[in-house]
Amino acid sequence: MKIILTMLLALVPLSATRADILISNPYIRATPPVVPNSAAFMRLSNTGNAPVFLTSANTSAAKNSEIHAHENTDGVMKMHLIEKLEIPARSAVHLEPGGLHLMIFDLKQPLMPGMTIPMVLNFSDGTSHKLRLPVMNISLGE
Repeated sequence: MKIILTMLLALVPLSATRADILISNPYIRATPPVVPNSAAFMRLSNTGNAPVFLTSANTSAAKNSEIHAHENTDGVMKMHLIEKLEIPARSAVHLEPGGLHLMIFDLKQPLMPGMTIPMVLNFSDGTSHKLRLPVMNISLGE
């Protein structure tokens, strides 16, 4: 009995540090036939009591995926890689055109509206979320 109680108590810190991530409105930008890259967008909500980080994203539709942000440098918008994206406890982060996003490099084929693209998001708490992102047309001004 003492061994079982000790084992249960050992698991408590692990479950207490796991965040509850909810992903809503995921989609990926359609591409013209000659464009090798795209971007994915969504809302990441952390309903847990501890912050969690998005550490990577993977898709079989492309060779590489990275977490990116836009930054205004001397009046010029520049995109740059970020190693991990914090989703604070009891908060949400929006990945959207012109802001934070997942950059998708070296697509294996053009992305056409109506397609769905598989993606796996990996988080610092050890969880992974498998998604199917619909491909959508997005104007450059959005």
